[in-house]
Amino acid sequence: MNRPYSHSPLYLFSLLSLAALGVVACSADSKSEPTGDGDGDGTGGLAGDGDGDSTGGLTGDGDVIGDGDGDGDGDGDGDGDGDGDGDNTATPSGTACDRNERLGSFVLTLADDYTTFRGAVSSSVSPGGVPEVLGSSGSCELLGAPNLFCATPCESGTVCAGDDQCVPESVKVSAGLVTVTGLNTEVSEEVNGITLDYNETFTDPYPGFDVGASITLTAAGEEAEGFTLVGEGVGLLTSSDEIVDVAEGAPVDLTWDTSGASTNSSVDIHLTVNAHGGTAAWIQCSAEDTGSFSIPADIVEQLIELGLSGFPRVTLSRQTIDSSEVTAGCVDFAVTSGVMVDVSVDGLVSCTSVEDCPDGQTCNELLYCE
Repeated sequence: MNRPYSHSPLYLFSLLSLAALGVVACSADSKSEPTGDGDGDGTGGLAGDGDGDSTGGLTGDGDVIGDGDGDGDGDGDGDGDGDGDGDNTATPSGTACDRNERLGSFVLTLADDYTTFRGAVSSSVSPGGVPEVLGSSGSCELLGAPNLFCATPCESGTVCAGDDQCVPESVKVSAGLVTVTGLNTEVSEEVNGITLDYNETFTDPYPGFDVGASITLTAAGEEAEGFTLVGEGVGLLTSSDEIVDVAEGAPVDLTWDTSGASTNSSVDIHLTVNAHGGTAAWIQCSAEDTGSFSIPADIVEQLIELGLSGFPRVTLSRQTIDSSEVTAGCVDFAVTSGVMVDVSVDGLVSCTSVEDCPDGQTCNELLYCE
């Protein structure tokens, strides 16, 4: 079966805290100006001069109509993006933070009948939160928990970063008041004084945002410096797949409905077949939001070889993503809607008790029959 998937803290912070193991690519420079300077050179500013010559001014210095000198025909439209489309809104960069630089993540999620906003920022990158890349195929990566070893236990307030190196422990910090605009309601959150997370769920209005809506997240800054990130509203992701077959030597074929796709949306895919086992590994893929994708057979086989446990699953998350560099690292923001689909693995029967198993078999600690 498939069911709506609201990004839980497990998903949101899986890359921040793999030790508590619970969704991408390298970051790009996503800095952008909120409004343009009107000259079409992409440098930004409060107001444009409309003449296309980058000199600035309150009004254009050219004629009322013509070729880029005050008529907003492509190089004086005031949006500062240089494309001449007159669009005064920024668009998400399409890249998340590099895993080695991610200090925090914020996720705005559209579920079946509610909308959630969650996020947190840390003082530094946690070594345990940076997965190891075990393999890759196409736009998919096989990821696993890092193997960090220190022969001498680290002192209090420090953690092992591997290779016998101890580093200061990462702790959550406040980014001050966080405001999200462009929604169908107002979201303005202070950090929770106990958990140091940002967390809000609302059911009215629903949906919390419209497809294609220009969404802006602004953090005022406090212990962490302030930042601004942008997103784009996406529609509810649904899939007709009731169960997905996974077998060695075969690709994993996935489909979903594209009616909720937005201009800048992609689909993040997360497949795990050993969520309850001792080997923490999963496949993560980035797909175009076209309604179908196949996880390559070679990387599926690598995942299966690492071990199985009961109740394997795959999640599909439609998203737009943006990131911003800050002094100590990077923070990203995703606008998402997702669905979780059950997975059938050849020879694996999931269970919670012996009653779920065929005669003569028992339910083991990894939640499958043997």
